[in-house]
Amino acid sequence: MIRNYIIKTASLFLLVGFACGLAGQVELIKPRVSFMSPSLWPQLLTMHVWATAISLVVICLSTVSLIRDRNTLGQWVIWLGFATVPLLFGVLINLMLASVQSLDSYITDTTLVTANRHAYGTAVLLVALGGLSALQSVKFESLSLKISFGFALLITASGVALAFLQLQLGSHGVPRQYIDYPIEFAPLQFYSSVAAITCFFLSGFYVILLWRHSNKKAGTIEEVF
Repeated sequence: MIRNYIIKTASLFLLVGFACGLAGQVELIKPRVSFMSPSLWPQLLTMHVWATAISLVVICLSTVSLIRDRNTLGQWVIWLGFATVPLLFGVLINLMLASVQSLDSYITDTTLVTANRHAYGTAVLLVALGGLSALQSVKFESLSLKISFGFALLITASGVALAFLQLQLGSHGVPRQYIDYPIEFAPLQFYSSVAAITCFFLSGFYVILLWRHSNKKAGTIEEVF
C-alpha cells in the first residue's frame, strides 16, 4: 500500500517535471527571450531536471521487482527492449567523444551536458513507464500490448531524435541550457524543441492513460496505481 502511494506521488511529480520542461522547450523554439524571465530560466531548468530525475528513479526502484511476475513479462519486454536503443546511443556518444576529444575540451563538456543527458534520460524514462505498465498489469487489467508498443516506439523515436539534435548543437559548443542563442542555430533548436515536446506529450499522455484505465477498474481513487 505504501509503495502504491509513493508511485502515485512520483507519477504526479513526474508530470510537474514534464510541465517545467515543456515551458522551457516552448521558450527555446525561437532565439531571444520570448516570454520567460532570464532569472526564472535557471530555476525552471533545475526544477525540470530534478523533478524528472527523482520521480523516474523512484518509479524504477519501486517497480523493478515486478519484472519477475509472469503477468507483466510482455510489458517489460516491450519497454526494456526499446530502452536499449537510447542507452546504446548514449554509449556510442561516449565512445565517439573518447576517441576524438579530451575530457576537458569544450565539445566534450557541451555534448555530455546535452546529448548524453537526453539519451540516458530517455532510457530511464522508458524503464519507468515499463514499471508503471507492469504495476498496472498486476493490479488491474493490462493495456493492450499494441498500445504499449506504439507509445514505446514513438517515445523512443522522439527521445533519440532529441539526443541526436543535442549532439549536433553540442558539437558546435551550444548547450541546450542557453536561453538565448545565435540565429544560425535556430533550425536545430526548433526541431529539438519539437522532438522534446513530442516526447513530453506522449509520456505524459501515457501516464494519464494508465491512470484513467486503472481508475475505471478501481473502487476508490486511493486504489489507482
